[in-house]
Amino acid sequence: MPRVGQINFSNCLPINLPIELGRVSLDATIVNGTPAELNNMIAAGDLEITSGSSFLYLSRDDLDLVPDLSISCYGPVGSVLFFSKCKPEELDGAVIAVPKTSATSIRLTQLMLDLEYGAKPEVVVMDKPATTDTNDKRHQGALIIGDAALKVDDDWSSQNHRIDLGEWWTKRFKLPMVFGVFVARQKFAEHFPDSYRHVSESLRCAREIGESELLDQVIERAVSMTGLSRTRMETYFIDNLNWNLDAKHRESLDLFARLLKQHNLL
Repeated sequence: MPRVGQINFSNCLPINLPIELGRVSLDATIVNGTPAELNNMIAAGDLEITSGSSFLYLSRDDLDLVPDLSISCYGPVGSVLFFSKCKPEELDGAVIAVPKTSATSIRLTQLMLDLEYGAKPEVVVMDKPATTDTNDKRHQGALIIGDAALKVDDDWSSQNHRIDLGEWWTKRFKLPMVFGVFVARQKFAEHFPDSYRHVSESLRCAREIGESELLDQVIERAVSMTGLSRTRMETYFIDNLNWNLDAKHRESLDLFARLLKQHNLL
């Protein structure tokens, strides 16, 4: 039975919740974790399929993309945010904090600061990046992702410069920003094609149900997980997030890979 990783952020609820509720048959062992944890597990051979960072897929040659699935946005995403005490153009050589749960977002932050402002800060990985208030002298900026970003957005935005990385990418390149994808180990897909097909189809079916008939329950669960208002979660799931993987998403992934290589980030 294949082991399937699920990101335990609310942005994966449209896929995770229908499986949890038994609305989709999935013959697999489910493993929950952060993007970084699941990245490490599939790299170590401890998972056959997982949702994970786009950076994971771009940095390896032994993984296949599961068709038609991603964690993306076509504008502001709201849950991948960079804050700085100073103006971003003043961050060259400064210290910024990033979460260890991320992979794609860290590189995207470095790429954005370099492309947009010519800034190359020192990156410090932390369990939980501290707030960027004036009493914290350790760093001048912080990247925060996932549900944590949704929770601190209003407070941190009132004290700091704020950049929504999904909004930056889509405005600059006119393409969706693909933060996460679903990948399978190539050897698993080749040696167990029926199982791979079953899991892939089940995940796509779950997404379709989660985006439609179970959307209300997805939003209610997200409210419970984050403690945020229903209005904010409706915006997040209806206006901010996208779970498709079409030609534009693949074009965006290719561009992201090229830019990361040009800037020595891949």
